[in-house]
Amino acid sequence: MAILQSSRNYFLKAMKSSVKMPLLAVGIPTYRRPERAISLIRHLLKLEIYDQIIVASNSYEAVLAEYLKPLSNDNKVTFLQQSTNQGIAGNYASIVKLCCCKYLHIISDEDSIYPQAARKLYGWLGRPEQPALVVVTVNDQHNNPYKNAFNKKNRFLTDPLGDTAHIGSCVFEVGSWKPQTFQALEEYCYRDGAAYPTTASALLSYSHSGGLAYFGEPVVKMGEVDVISDVKGHRSYGMLPKLNQFLSILELLGTLKFKSKLRNEISIYYYFSHHGLQDSYRKFAENIFAAISALSESRGLSKSERMRLLLLVSWYFYFKLYYRCKTSVGRILSVLGKRTKE
Repeated sequence: MAILQSSRNYFLKAMKSSVKMPLLAVGIPTYRRPERAISLIRHLLKLEIYDQIIVASNSYEAVLAEYLKPLSNDNKVTFLQQSTNQGIAGNYASIVKLCCCKYLHIISDEDSIYPQAARKLYGWLGRPEQPALVVVTVNDQHNNPYKNAFNKKNRFLTDPLGDTAHIGSCVFEVGSWKPQTFQALEEYCYRDGAAYPTTASALLSYSHSGGLAYFGEPVVKMGEVDVISDVKGHRSYGMLPKLNQFLSILELLGTLKFKSKLRNEISIYYYFSHHGLQDSYRKFAENIFAAISALSESRGLSKSERMRLLLLVSWYFYFKLYYRCKTSVGRILSVLGKRTKE
C-alpha cells in the first residue's frame, strides 16, 4: 500500500507539539469510481471546511493517482492506495487509522456535502464538551431525508444508535480512542463477511462515554445510483440480509460496556431488521441455528453467549410478523380510504 506521507507527518507533528489537535476529518473509501472520487475531492477542497481529507482506494485507478499526485504537498490530503482489495470494511478501518483529527466523518465516494450545514456542524463540534458520537441527517439524491437524525424514537423503542448503519450518517470522535479501540475495529472489519463498519465505529465511540447527540440538518447528499451501487434495481444495501453480518455486530456489542446494553442491542437489531426486511417477503439467506452454531464454534463462544445471540435473533420473527401485519393493515386502510372518498 502506498501513502502520500506529507500530510500524515504534518498532523503527527502537530499532535506532538503544543498545537491544538485538528478538529474534523472527512474520509472517502473508494472503489472503481475514480471520476466520482475526484469530483468529491474537488468539492471538499473548494469548501475549505475540513482539516484533513483522507482517500483510500481499494482499486488502482491511474486517473485518481495522477490527480492526487500534485496534492502530495497539500498537508490536508492523505491518500492510501491499497495493494489489494480490502473490502469496504477493511478500507474503512484504514481511514480510521489514518485520521489525525478529533472527529472523523466518513462518506461514500458518490456523496456530496451541503456547505452551509457542514460549516455549522464544524462550528458546533468545536464547542467544549461535545459527545463522542453525533448522528447526522443524510438526504437521498432527490434532497429528501433518507436518514433523519430527528427520528430519535419509533413506536416501540428509543433508538439511539439505529441510524448509524448507513455510511455518512455519523461523526465519531477518534481523538479519544485507545490503541485497543483501533485494534477492536480492525479485528471486526477483517472478519469474514464483515459489514456495517460505520455502526461498529459508532458503537466503539459510544462505549467510551455514552455521549450521543443528533445534528438534524442534512449534511450529506447521496449520489445518483450507478452500476456499482445499483444491484437489480436496488442499492447494494437493499439486498437480502446476511445473518453473519448481524451476528458480528451483536458479538461486538457483547464486548463493549455502556448503559442500557440490552436495549441498545435490541434497538440496533430492530433497525437492521427494518433495514433488510422492510419488504415482508425478505428473509435471512442462512439458517439461523446453523449460522449461530458456526459462529460460536469459530469464535469459541460460551453457551450463555450462544443463548444471548439466539434470543436477540429471535426478534427477527417478531419483526417479520410485524411488517407483514403492517403491510396488510396499511393496504386495507388505503382501500377503505379510497372507498370513503368515492
